[in-house]
Amino acid sequence: MDPKEKPAGLSQIAAREIGRARALHAAHGAAVRADAGLMDRIEAYRREIDRTWEVMAETEVILGCTRCVKRYGGSCCFQGVEEQFDAVLLWLNLLMGYELPGERELPGSCLFVGLKGCKLRARPYFCIHYICPPLQAALGGAVLERLEAASSREIGLGWEAELALRAWLKARRS
Repeated sequence: MDPKEKPAGLSQIAAREIGRARALHAAHGAAVRADAGLMDRIEAYRREIDRTWEVMAETEVILGCTRCVKRYGGSCCFQGVEEQFDAVLLWLNLLMGYELPGERELPGSCLFVGLKGCKLRARPYFCIHYICPPLQAALGGAVLERLEAASSREIGLGWEAELALRAWLKARRS
């Protein structure tokens, strides 16, 4: 898809940020991949994301969230929540090999959620950290503590990767 092409049914904000992410990737993706230090940070973040997803799968959070999305449209993955994703966070997904969807799979839900959960890996704090009250009650305290530890590590490494990528980009633009 052309970086300037707006996916159908998206707000101007989401379409703008997706377009900016695609343009950044087209202009700078190869150079970022050639920067070993920056890619080490991004890969460390990706590995921590994978660990968080493993914990979410083991504790059946993914199953619970998927059931909720299928049945109710998701309390957290509502249409419009994708507006909190900025171009750099979306670009991180492209750098990790995850494509940005061109259309909404589930009407009334976030652009980035599908029948198998979130289609992205690099996500904002809310998407990583939020567990709805019914799922919290079903999981219990010990599981929630385990999820908190995993998501906190992911959030920390994500922040570091995003800051490094922003600094890299700023240095290229100056």
